Amino acid sequence: MALFLALGLPLAAGSLVAGPARAEVVRVGGWFVSNEKTADGVFSHCLMVNSYLSGERRILLSVSLSGDHKALIGIADSAWLATADTPAPLRPLGPGKADVRFDDGPTRTLKTEVTAVAIRAGVPGWPPLREALRKAKQLAVDTGPSGAFRFHLYDMSEAVAALEVCADTGMPPAVKVQARDKTGKVVEEREFKPVPVPRSQDLPLIVPSAPPAVAPAAPAVR
Repeated sequence: MALFLALGLPLAAGSLVAGPARAEVVRVGGWFVSNEKTADGVFSHCLMVNSYLSGERRILLSVSLSGDHKALIGIADSAWLATADTPAPLRPLGPGKADVRFDDGPTRTLKTEVTAVAIRAGVPGWPPLREALRKAKQLAVDTGPSGAFRFHLYDMSEAVAALEVCADTGMPPAVKVQARDKTGKVVEEREFKPVPVPRSQDLPLIVPSAPPAVAPAAPAVR
């Protein structure tokens, strides 16, 4: 649970603890979009998150957006966590910097907050970030001591649109999914509405044990 909660907290005023459902979530392509709430049920921000695999490591990429359109990019790497046999690696924590680049575009250096389980980078200006996320095929993030990551981006237009609706309304939108035959003709259409996420069961739902059917390729970790 630590990996997902680490990405879900950047805009929350307090920590999320046991209690009522902590979010409603809907799947948009390979992404999950949720409305994050504080412990007393007050809307905090919306989050889109996806799980990438690199060998035995699970790496989460997220974008969070508040109601006033303040955005952050988050990364959580299972390699940063202690296991029964291995202590957590030593990494400098606190304020830091990360170089972020979409495709072959310019590199932007962003201020980050580095914790034991996640890195979060504030991104000034939601409209430019929204357009970059919608159009880019790859996102490269070099965090320095915590490693460098390259994420292949899929289903971004739909996921980013759902994230923005969620931030503006406080609720992820319902998503219509079409099934097509070999000729491309729509043979079935279903609508999926957001479902509540119990605080004690969020990780299995948000991050399935196997990559989703439309999962992006594993990131290349340099």
